[in-house]
Amino acid sequence: MRRICLIAAAILLLVCVQQAWAAPPGLPSTFYGSVRIDGNNVPAGSYVSARIGGITYKRVQVIQDATHGMVYALDIPADDATTPAVEGGRNGDTVVFVAELPGGSTRTMMQRGTWRSGGSMELHLGTSVDAVIPLVFSR
Repeated sequence: MRRICLIAAAILLLVCVQQAWAAPPGLPSTFYGSVRIDGNNVPAGSYVSARIGGITYKRVQVIQDATHGMVYALDIPADDATTPAVEGGRNGDTVVFVAELPGGSTRTMMQRGTWRSGGSMELHLGTSVDAVIPLVFSR
């Protein structure tokens, strides 16, 4: 009987040590900023979703900010490398952002993000890119 108790205690100790050595879950990648469509704030009740490889990993409702207009902030989870399923992002993955508007329509944002474990990036989303094109005059 004593021998069985010692074996059971040893197995229990090994299980506890294995769990302590297991890799901790990866840190999420954070993105935040304003959300605009054709230069205007998205309407109240809109959402922003973050997609990697066509799969949505996070979806948040935009909120009104007195200074910046309609804004979002989201943490995209990390993939757990110890499982065969893909539960989130991996370093270097491209993140595509989609605005989901009241009524069901969606608009894909022009800006893309790069997923980085523990990273935090300010990224203002819009359906157009603000660009300055220099004018060149010749005589």
